[in-house]
Amino acid sequence: MAGATSRRPLASPTGPVATGVGEPSWSGTTFSRSINKLLWSEGDQQVVSNDTEGYVTVFDARSGRVLKELNVHTYRPCVFSFVPGGLLLSERDTPRGPTFLALRSWPELSLVWRVPLDCWDAATGNTNAAGTLAAVALGEGRRVGVIDLQTHALRGPVIVLPGTQSELQSLSLRPDGQAVAGGLGNGRVLIWDTPSGQLKSQVHEHGDLVNTLSWSLSGDALASGSFGGCGWPRSECLLVTRFGEASPQSKVVWYRRFNVPGSVEWRGDSALLLSDHDQVFTVASGLARD
Repeated sequence: MAGATSRRPLASPTGPVATGVGEPSWSGTTFSRSINKLLWSEGDQQVVSNDTEGYVTVFDARSGRVLKELNVHTYRPCVFSFVPGGLLLSERDTPRGPTFLALRSWPELSLVWRVPLDCWDAATGNTNAAGTLAAVALGEGRRVGVIDLQTHALRGPVIVLPGTQSELQSLSLRPDGQAVAGGLGNGRVLIWDTPSGQLKSQVHEHGDLVNTLSWSLSGDALASGSFGGCGWPRSECLLVTRFGEASPQSKVVWYRRFNVPGSVEWRGDSALLLSDHDQVFTVASGLARD
């Protein structure tokens, strides 16, 4: 495994564990369901997960005790992010029912508002740093929309995947809201300008499905996790691609056969917090600042 500094099973009777880069981790018993997305609350007091059985679960980060659990009936969320006022997510009333974009209070998870949303849940979107815009994959996974969370309406043009590109499998809105990255099933990562909807860049360092994307807080680097394409034996890996005046530069910062992270969160620009189906761990981002 390349670049790993700490690795712990989920659910902690002993609390967050300091890692080699000073970021939180968990130790203790293994979590019982496969995680789609994991978020740490402000101050790292609680952890909230969205899993493949449709549950949103709030944990106490020190004890691992379950504080709240809610079944939102989604295999994967169309969006899952903290915003001012609570937790933004997609939900259904039944497994086959219509999908809604919803805001729920934190940490009570009481419903604040929700609106219908025709989204593609194979690609989980996110929000900008201000929590005022959300990127979601629409319809059958070949369109991207940016939603204004004040009006609940689309802002700017709907982005349409070019040609015969495969469906979106991951999505990440840049912190400033001015660009969005989409990961495809063929290993490509496409980056669009959100105000114009124009394709501005693409990266093809992965050889297979790109299942997770996350922009750095500064917005000049993108982490991408994929099944394959990083060179044998690095069959599943995480890349960090830095964008500058020259062409994008990509670097493998973590790999493990048959185990790709399902969730990636930047902890500053120097470290990444990763989760797979039952563990949370931290790796160095490999960014070299000038």
